Amino acid sequence: MRDFIGFAEAAVDDKGRLAVPFRFRRLLYPDDQETFILTLGFDGELMAFPKEVWRQLRERIAELEFANPFDPRQRKYLRRFLHESEECKLDPQGRILLPSHLREKLALNGRAVVAGSSNRLEIWNPNAYTEVRKRDDDEAVTIANAINLAPRPRAPEV
Repeated sequence: MRDFIGFAEAAVDDKGRLAVPFRFRRLLYPDDQETFILTLGFDGELMAFPKEVWRQLRERIAELEFANPFDPRQRKYLRRFLHESEECKLDPQGRILLPSHLREKLALNGRAVVAGSSNRLEIWNPNAYTEVRKRDDDEAVTIANAINLAPRPRAPEV
């Protein structure tokens, strides 16, 4: 299982290449072929899925694609998620080229925050990341209490 955790600032050069921090690159599997699929997230970030994670996600999305092509909610979701997607391969220096249309939408120039989100990375404009973290931190405590991830007691051994 992948475990992208933590965050790091990363350089975005004048050509739009993002230096993916080594702490995240080392977690790629051979099946990923050193490739990420980038797509717009839902909170002002880019989501970067390793190629194999994307393949698994596409299998699940494919079930939705054919579920009801007459449902406008499904069509809108698929357009938003898939039309903005791009495959990006790491170069020998561990960088990915951020497509210009995605880079411009998020104002990713000079610096970015790369954050681990379990099986994917999130790529943020540093100012947007700070604002979202401020907004979400208080609510995160309430959410954590509601989902109750506390360890459960073990059943007594017989």
